[in-house]
Amino acid sequence: EGDTGLRAYYWNMFWAPEDMISSLKKLTPVEQKEISSKQAAHMFSPSREEDFDLVTMELFVSDSTEYDVMLKSAVSFDLYAKPGNNRTLTLMNPKKSFYQWRLRVPSNYVVRLVVITLHGVTPESCASHHLSAYDFLLPLQNKIIMRWCGPGAWTPVVRLTSSSNVMLLTFSLDRREESNVLKAHFQAIPKIMCGGHYISWNGTLSSPYYPSYYPPNIDCSWIIRAPLPGYKLSLKILVIQIQEKSPGSSKCDKDWLEIDGVRYCKALSENNRNREYGYSVAINFHSDELVTHRGFYIEYKAFSHTD
Repeated sequence: EGDTGLRAYYWNMFWAPEDMISSLKKLTPVEQKEISSKQAAHMFSPSREEDFDLVTMELFVSDSTEYDVMLKSAVSFDLYAKPGNNRTLTLMNPKKSFYQWRLRVPSNYVVRLVVITLHGVTPESCASHHLSAYDFLLPLQNKIIMRWCGPGAWTPVVRLTSSSNVMLLTFSLDRREESNVLKAHFQAIPKIMCGGHYISWNGTLSSPYYPSYYPPNIDCSWIIRAPLPGYKLSLKILVIQIQEKSPGSSKCDKDWLEIDGVRYCKALSENNRNREYGYSVAINFHSDELVTHRGFYIEYKAFSHTD
C-alpha cells in the first residue's frame, strides 16, 4: 500500500482449557488489552523482526455466534473505491442472515460511508437485526464506530469517517423479514491533519470532517489568538455531539472537547454555550477507538471591552 507497506488483517482461534476460559472471561477489557500488549512486545520484538510492525493485537473469549457466523456462513463483499468514485452498497430481500462489506480506499485516504436507507427493523429485533461499522477489517468490539438498532435509527442520513483506509460494515438480520432494504455508498476522501495556530478577528472551528462523523482515535490541538494585545476572545459552541462519559464516571473519559482546560462531552444548554476568554485560548479534541458522533462546531471572535 505505497510507502506504508503491506498491512494484513487476520485472526487466530485457540481452544483453551475451561479453567483458563473462565479466568479470561473475568478480566476487564483494560486487563485483556494489557495482556495483549505484553504478549505482542514479547512475540514481535524489533530485534527479531526489523520490518514487522504489529498494529493491533486483541484478546477475547468468543462466546458470540457473530464471529462463528462471519467465519463460516457470512456473505462477504470486497469493495475498493478510487478518489472521485462512489461505490454503492445495496441489499434488497436478503436470503441470508449475515452480510459483510470490506471497504478499502488508497493508503493516503480515509473511508467516508454514507448510510442513506435501512428498513425492516422493530424495537424487539436489536439482538438479531443491526448494522455495525468498524474502524478495522475485523469485527473487533473496541473498533466499532457505530451500531444502528432500534426504532427510528434508520431514517437520517449518516456519514461516517474511518481513521485509516479501511472500514468493515456488517449487517445481521432476521431472514423472516423480507422487506429489509439497505442503501449506502462509500468514497475515498483525503486524510486531513487537524489542529493549528490561528490569529484572527473571527472565524469558525469544527471537528475533523464536520458535519460528517469525526473519525476514531484522533487528537487535535488548536491555539486561537486575537490579532492585537488588549483584545479578548468570545467563543460560542453552536454544536456539540460527542460520545458521552462512561456511566458512573465523574469526568469525560471517552471523547472530549477541551477549551481553556475545561472538558465537555455532552450537550450544553443555551446559557452555557457562549463564554469569554483572554487574549489566547487553547482548544483540544480527543476521540477514542470506539463510537463516534457528529462532533462540534464553534464560532469565535475577538473583541475589546474599551470599544
